[in-house]
Amino acid sequence: MSAFNKLFAVLSSFQARAERRDEDGVTAIEYALMAAGVAVIVVAGLAILGPKVNGLFTGISL
Repeated sequence: MSAFNKLFAVLSSFQARAERRDEDGVTAIEYALMAAGVAVIVVAGLAILGPKVNGLFTGISL
């Protein structure tokens, strides 16, 4: 195996590792955005339905 082929093999392995790391970072960002979206929906739902649920339990306790 020539020196060029060895160098090419090493560079190819570094490139493959870099591509995997890039995909992991993108996936982590996508999951973080989805989690943030779910959190926004939960907070909005609680803000809208919170007083209604509170009124329901207040009416039941009377």
